[in-house]
Amino acid sequence: MQWSSHVCSVKHPHSATLTGGIATRTFLPSVPNGTHIVIASATGVLQGYYKYFAVWMAERGYHLTTFDYSGIGESRLGSLRKHPATASTWAEEDLTGVIEHVYATYKPTKLIGMGHSIGGQFFGICKAQEKLDALVLIASQHGHFRNWDLPHRRRISFQWLTLIPIFTRVFGYFPGKRLGVMEDLPPGMVHEWVKWGRSPGYLFDHVPGAHERYANLHVPLLFWSFSDDNDLAPKRAAEALVKHYVNCTVTHEHIHPADFGMKTIGHFGFFKKGGEDRLWPGLVERAKGM
Repeated sequence: MQWSSHVCSVKHPHSATLTGGIATRTFLPSVPNGTHIVIASATGVLQGYYKYFAVWMAERGYHLTTFDYSGIGESRLGSLRKHPATASTWAEEDLTGVIEHVYATYKPTKLIGMGHSIGGQFFGICKAQEKLDALVLIASQHGHFRNWDLPHRRRISFQWLTLIPIFTRVFGYFPGKRLGVMEDLPPGMVHEWVKWGRSPGYLFDHVPGAHERYANLHVPLLFWSFSDDNDLAPKRAAEALVKHYVNCTVTHEHIHPADFGMKTIGHFGFFKKGGEDRLWPGLVERAKGM
């Protein structure tokens, strides 16, 4: 399928450091359309991973803000061994602060939250939900390990729920960069994230009022999961998460790469260069109607 859209030039991204040292970048279109997108990234993924997508969207008139969670990338201040960040504070403080900054600084006509993987979980418990007009979730999931089929369940359980906490105890933080799997993670984030993953209700068993806070969102929600993402966000886990957005108008599409003429998409492929030819134009068309 061929898509077309108006293209304009992009100004240099504007960098800002918020309270708590949260580093952000906002990509500014020369001809804005009034819609601003905030990306909440996957675990251990730097905001730079989304730069190519952000520039492409800005060329089509969208403001787009990325950020690094506390303790990650440009938001890492000093040693991680005693860093106070947890998974909950990434949502309740970091994401909340970014949304409030964007709302106050750029005064968007429409504000869309876009969550990749764990980022899609965070919008349900952030404290700035009333400022959101729509949500887009990409490869997000309910993280209890039984949402995975065998043999993926064994692998995810061993790697995430066993190896990651062991390495964190040994080093005092998770040395993701040394292991070549992701960025380093603060110990509190790892311990809480693993605790969620071992609980049948995942974060809903541990975050106070999580069910009610998810229910507070009354916005259109577009959710894309992928048939070849069995290791990190299989269909069952995606469906288990989206059902908690009980008052959103949900469109969940489980996408097969072949439908877009692609061999693979997986957990990270949506945001990679090449998506502009097949995946991103469809998102632009959807965003116009949200």
